[in-house]
Amino acid sequence: MRWGPGGMGHRGSDVPMRILAIARNTFRENIRDKILYNLILFALIMILSSIALGQLTLGLESKMIIDLGLTSVSVFGTLIAIFIGISLVYKELEKRTVYALLAKPVHRWEFIVGKYLGLLFTLLVNLAIMTIGIALTLLYQGGTEPGTYVRLLTPPAEGRVVRGDRGLRVGQMIRVRLLRTDPYNAFIDFERVG
Repeated sequence: MRWGPGGMGHRGSDVPMRILAIARNTFRENIRDKILYNLILFALIMILSSIALGQLTLGLESKMIIDLGLTSVSVFGTLIAIFIGISLVYKELEKRTVYALLAKPVHRWEFIVGKYLGLLFTLLVNLAIMTIGIALTLLYQGGTEPGTYVRLLTPPAEGRVVRGDRGLRVGQMIRVRLLRTDPYNAFIDFERVG
């Protein structure tokens, strides 16, 4: 034991272990939460329903699966973060376990950081589950055509870059030229210029 500014028993090397112990306990508590399973199940149902909605898009099934899947991941990931985040400290106060924990050699900031890391790990696991759901849905549907898709600002349209798509990054602003359109199959093909 050491005496000093941290008080008796507060060694600097024990801080990460205490934070990780709180994070591990938070993750276990979150996994036991029934609302988590309901939200993940509903997100996976939304991802799977994109197969049926994809049939309405005339050849753009994989784009519909990706769009609806990513929207589901975003919306339900946010809802999971909100519902679990709200209940993190509230449950500790309601059960009065926080008082016993803070009576031990744990600082408040260690408690908050541990809770935050537990929430992040829970969200990471949920994100992985929903991403696997999207991948399995795409695999069931037959995959997606290779290529890079672009969104035009004016006029508002979306299409695929079929020439010059090497080295493009997500969100990168580029200039494109129209190569061909196929109204029957709803395809618009572009070529990168410049």
